[in-house]
Amino acid sequence: MNLARLFLLFVFCLFAALSSEAQYIAVGGGVVSSEDRTEPAFSTNFKRSGLIAVDAGASVFPFLTAGVHYSFTKPEVLFRRADSFGSSAFLNVGTHTFTFDARLRTPTIAGWRLYGLAGAGMARYNPEIEQEVETPFPPGTRPESETRPVFTFGGGVERSIFPLVRLKFEARDYVSSSLGRLLGREETWHRVAFIGGVVIGK
Repeated sequence: MNLARLFLLFVFCLFAALSSEAQYIAVGGGVVSSEDRTEPAFSTNFKRSGLIAVDAGASVFPFLTAGVHYSFTKPEVLFRRADSFGSSAFLNVGTHTFTFDARLRTPTIAGWRLYGLAGAGMARYNPEIEQEVETPFPPGTRPESETRPVFTFGGGVERSIFPLVRLKFEARDYVSSSLGRLLGREETWHRVAFIGGVVIGK
């Protein structure tokens, strides 16, 4: 499924959520950290980067909601190959992530509410090489755009400040297979995000 179809699906789910009786929409921003990896043949160093996120959903049961989540981040990555030439590359990896989430919420007590979440979707990675020294990538293995399945889980806290308006803080882990052309072997890759924002709705 390409990025355009994922976006259209996200928009459809957004309008579906907003047309229900108990819906919410949230916007926010934060930071995301990725794993740094060192192997005998290479190393990758991910810099912490900013993130923007949008969520929309609706109640399924009194304390269970179903929704969609979108985030975008563009981490910088320094890739070094262990060779005698000092081969390296500096990249930006623009990442679009769409997931369908289920959230289990507690009752609101003194204006506070906790929730846990889990979901699945797709992530689109778009590596852009900013600087290259010697030959960091073997022939036929230069970074290319890739779409990968992604799973996510986490939780957060919300604080009511006005009727139908809440502040939130959320931590979530995006779990996918690594970028095969960039990181070598395909292994489990974690991107941990910390997101603050505003929630409007029930």
